[in-house]
Amino acid sequence: KNYYDDFLKLIFFEALNTKRENDYFEKLDIKMPFLNGGLFEKDEFDKKNIYLENSLFKTIFKTFNQYNFTIIEDSKDDKEVAIDPEMMGRVFENLLEENYRKGKGAFYTPREIVYYMCESSIVEYLSNFFKRDKIEKLVFKGITDDEYIKKEALNIKERLLSLKSVDIAIGSGAFPMGMLQTIVAILENLDKTLNDEERAKLKRSIIENSIFGIDIDPSAVEIAKLRFWLSLVVDEEKPFPLPNLYYKIMVGNSLFETIYGIDLLKKADGLFDEKKEKIDEIQNLIHKFYNENDKHKKENLKNKIENLIDEILLQEIKKQEDIIQSQVKNINLINGLSKKQSEIIEKSHNIIAILEKIKHRPTTELFFYKIYFAEVLKNGGFDIVIGNPPYIRQESIKEIKDRLKAEGYKCFNGTADIYIYFFEKGYNLLSNNGVLSYITSNKYTRAKYGSKFREFLLKNCDIKEYIDFNGVKVFESATVDTSILSFSKKKNENNELIYCDIKED
Repeated sequence: KNYYDDFLKLIFFEALNTKRENDYFEKLDIKMPFLNGGLFEKDEFDKKNIYLENSLFKTIFKTFNQYNFTIIEDSKDDKEVAIDPEMMGRVFENLLEENYRKGKGAFYTPREIVYYMCESSIVEYLSNFFKRDKIEKLVFKGITDDEYIKKEALNIKERLLSLKSVDIAIGSGAFPMGMLQTIVAILENLDKTLNDEERAKLKRSIIENSIFGIDIDPSAVEIAKLRFWLSLVVDEEKPFPLPNLYYKIMVGNSLFETIYGIDLLKKADGLFDEKKEKIDEIQNLIHKFYNENDKHKKENLKNKIENLIDEILLQEIKKQEDIIQSQVKNINLINGLSKKQSEIIEKSHNIIAILEKIKHRPTTELFFYKIYFAEVLKNGGFDIVIGNPPYIRQESIKEIKDRLKAEGYKCFNGTADIYIYFFEKGYNLLSNNGVLSYITSNKYTRAKYGSKFREFLLKNCDIKEYIDFNGVKVFESATVDTSILSFSKKKNENNELIYCDIKED
């Protein structure tokens, strides 16, 4: 009677989402593989009553039939005459209404630039350990018939497999997908015997250990996760249950770790650090969750993780309630609350309100780096921070300026565009040998609001590359002039950098 209710709902939320003996799905009398991965789990949106008429699907299938689809994401060198999953990112960006886009600052980065930035970052990172000229030939040109590369092949492989990369404004996943494809391409060049099954295992391992991402937009995160799942399916003869990416590519506000400067994860007073124990336990549970296929066990693991986080939040709520009580207790019976007391109480109430919001996750109030990415930060930080931070002008971020100031950003300026804070946050997440590469507006090089950031760069960073696109439009729908800036955290007094000024020709 209704295609969406009678077929699609059953396929998505039951067949593909539930482990069944011999893959048999009784309700539709068909065999269909269990795919797992959270891709087909009902979320709040799916639980709403949606009615889609059959005629709608007639139009959809008619449209789809006009195109040749592939689930293989083309690399920078291969161009199939087909629509690949990268198109979802473009569709997502084009579906954003103009006002919404201005608010979120989301623009899709062309594939050529994504791959250039991924490859350059990997070259910079590997050059900390190996001869730069040899690594450039390996990464940019795929040259492996070199005695030095042959000798160092296993060490290079080890470095690549332990690499940690993050995009803190992931959008629909262009940069992390570029990182995955680039790492796999280098490893395939080093070991030309890899078959499809081994490639799929390799990708799973890289996604679990090396790729991390955050975005404030839940739809973008879902598209990014879908692209990763498809990148695994394409190499598998028989579809294996997909990994759970919920704690790998996450919804959150990547600019905030604190609530008005209060770090919920700061070491508790006393010798026994209860929070640290909880965070270590959460990390173990996240690893188990990644590969768990059983629906109930998966739910159980997720509940354990979320309950441990709630314990940390409740601890802070109790602390703030005690602050309020102590101020009320010391009230002057004649004059009432002093101005200072009122301010303390108001601040505590605001903090409690945000904490109550955070209890409903995923949250866009902040991001718990020290919980979700604890393992990486404990080992020194990320080797590569990469991406295309949002393009939002200072007029549109008025409501978060107080929080940005309280967060302690050294480059804070009341008139700075939001990408300035993404630069500083990215720097803070880097390991000592780490490399950051962003494509952003180039306005910070000359604007008054960029002076603190310029000073910060020159004082703390080793600038590797500055590519100025000047008047050349990189983003079809953005009017902003862009540039790519890459730097490492390790300060080198005798630094050489690549400067490139791109004209229209």
